[in-house]
Parts: sequence; structure tokens; C-alpha cells
Amino acid sequence: MSAFDTDRRTGDGVHVARVPIVGAWVTLMALTLLGWWLGRYHGLGTGRWLTAVILIVTFIKVFLVGYVFMDLRHTPRPILLAFASGCFVVCMVLIALANIL
Repeated sequence: MSAFDTDRRTGDGVHVARVPIVGAWVTLMALTLLGWWLGRYHGLGTGRWLTAVILIVTFIKVFLVGYVFMDLRHTPRPILLAFASGCFVVCMVLIALANIL
């Protein structure tokens, strides 16, 4: 069942799937502003820590998009675990590469 199905309604006619989508959208906007602020004003200084924090914020956004907008919240646990593990591994590899170079 997709987040855009219209057959799931509460008694007052509110679409059930809108709450996670709107919450995810607000969270994505907040994380985007946080990433912009960190990159623009260097809130943590420069160098390795700043790069690591921005990459972590970015991959939180990647996971959130996959979980909410690609409906991974409705998939079996092994698929969700594989996606989350992939996000974590790629993020850590990019952080390691950023610290080496």
C-alpha cells in the first residue's frame, strides 16, 4: 500500500499517510537548513569534523527519503535493514575518504 493511497481515511476524512509525509518534509527542510548553516558559517570550525557532520546530516536525509517517500517503512525488516546498513556504510566510507584526502 502506497503513501498516496486514498482508501485509508480516518473518521474525520483526514488522510492517514499525510502525517508522516508532512513530518518528514519538515524534518528534511530543517536538516537542509542545518547543513547549509554548517557549510556557510562553519559552526564547528573547518576540516574533518565539519565534513563528517555534514555527511552524517546528508545521510540522515537519504535514509528519511527512503523510509518515508519510497515506502520502505512498509517493507520487510531485512530490506529495511539492508537499506539502513547501506546508508551507514557509504556514509562511513565517504567520511574515511574525506579524512584521508
